[in-house]
Amino acid sequence: MIATAQFTGLGTDIAVSVTEPAALDSATREVARHVHNVALTVDRTDPGAEIHAVDAAAGTPVLVSAVLEQIATRALHFADITDGATQSVRRSSIPDDRFLTRLRFTSDGTAPIVVTTDPVVPVWHRPRLGGGILEVPVDVRLELMATGRAFLADHAAHRVADRLQCGVMVTVGSVSATAGHPPLGGWFLDSGSPSPAEIADGRACAVVTAADIAHLPRGPFEPRPHSDLSVVRVVAADAGTAQAAAVLTHVDPVRAQAWAEAEDMHVVTTPIHVPHAAA
Repeated sequence: MIATAQFTGLGTDIAVSVTEPAALDSATREVARHVHNVALTVDRTDPGAEIHAVDAAAGTPVLVSAVLEQIATRALHFADITDGATQSVRRSSIPDDRFLTRLRFTSDGTAPIVVTTDPVVPVWHRPRLGGGILEVPVDVRLELMATGRAFLADHAAHRVADRLQCGVMVTVGSVSATAGHPPLGGWFLDSGSPSPAEIADGRACAVVTAADIAHLPRGPFEPRPHSDLSVVRVVAADAGTAQAAAVLTHVDPVRAQAWAEAEDMHVVTTPIHVPHAAA
């Protein structure tokens, strides 16, 4: 028997499901504690959140908590894998002349002048993180809410399973993570696709819609991303990987498919339905 509790946090709905109904209250309190910790780290709607100190540092190094270090590490990792598609590391509204495209003019005697551009360092390569110190250049902004939600789902699910010795699924918005012994028949998630998502023991699921892609945070002058897919559902080893792979499937399906095959992910896509014009 599965027992479920629901509440809100990190700007979204949160659900905690356990295979032992007697453990539900304890599991919910444990997850709520982790929600509070993550909110105090990355939720900009909270005036006391740690992310504000990173913003205010304006490019100078900041000593950060272990939670922020773990979330930022994941955000930088997935931004690198997806070539910035996750938008967790983006350009801010403050320019930095050091990273603008530069032209170089070269010639060799009577040869015509050749114009080339210097390579620009990707925005997700500019932050520096190590030893509890985070340095974010002034022209870079970290958007850690999506990564924080996935981190919460993964971390809370495993902590509850270890502490209470039961099967658990933690859903934070559109990402879910499982841990412990699964219920009879396994975990299933109503993901908005034609069929429910089955999540194997210890794996995670992310569902990303075309509307989610359209509303991704983006830097000034960056085009709004577009997808030909209505819904992408990915089951992977952890929620962060599933979330990043689902976003990349919208943006670059060919590259995402290669990643999914290499990491043993299960991907289900639903194309956008375009009604045929009347004859």
